[in-house]
Amino acid sequence: ARAQGRVDDLPRPGGAEGADRRQRGARRRVPPRRGARARRGHSDAELVEASRELFNELGDEIAALARDFGMESVTEVRINRAATLKIVKGGAEAGGFSSQSPGERLRLRIATILALLGVGHRRNIATHPGLLMLDSLKAEEVQDADASAVLEALVRAAAETPGLQVLTTSADQSLP
Repeated sequence: ARAQGRVDDLPRPGGAEGADRRQRGARRRVPPRRGARARRGHSDAELVEASRELFNELGDEIAALARDFGMESVTEVRINRAATLKIVKGGAEAGGFSSQSPGERLRLRIATILALLGVGHRRNIATHPGLLMLDSLKAEEVQDADASAVLEALVRAAAETPGLQVLTTSADQSLP
């Protein structure tokens, strides 16, 4: 109640007229998604196909990076609009992200981030935070060679992605 009282005391945009409208319970209407799409000139079928292509490219990139990071048996990664990963190892379903080992989950997280950056940059739809931080890479049973591959991929991503900074920390002095 005390915090709400403080919020109520703050000036609101729109002056007195805006306050009167808020007191009457008026709400701004948000246009339906279908209308917004139509105004941009894209049909639902076009958007579905574009997203399918994007997610296929993203899945291929995640799978390739996962193999580079020591998950050699990964043959395919499928990602859907709900951001759910399905991993295929040796041609057989290996479950989702949560069914992987802790070390594999870490490598898949990094692969996913790097794939998002790479695909976004290639398609000119890149939106990224500008700073990528990775702490204790080897804490999740990641082997030396795999950790080196991850670090090399991070360096490559920083070089190829404008405005991206990468910060990594590790107690392991053997890592480059």
